[in-house]
Amino acid sequence: MACANANAADIDEDKVERQLGHLVSVFPETDPEFLHRKVIEFADKEAEFAAWIDATLEKGVDDLPTRKDYEKRLKVIVIIVLLLQSHASYLTNGVSKFLFFTFFSL
Repeated sequence: MACANANAADIDEDKVERQLGHLVSVFPETDPEFLHRKVIEFADKEAEFAAWIDATLEKGVDDLPTRKDYEKRLKVIVIIVLLLQSHASYLTNGVSKFLFFTFFSL
């Protein structure tokens, strides 16, 4: 996930993972995708990143997206993927049957 503030090629993925792990431990009830975006946003701005963390701790996390919302989103995505796979399988089987019967009806 690249951000306008950071070039994707310049981002150290190990550093991102470490910082994300730190943020998740500090804000365990916050959406980890949101936290990941914050890590990317502040990739080369450590002082601003620390200031954001301090300000967020000071004002509280009530305005941040929640982990529960993230988990609900994941469930919806899983359901959509399963439905799409099921639909694709149905279409594939239907097309195969159509081709089979069309070929052998000739």
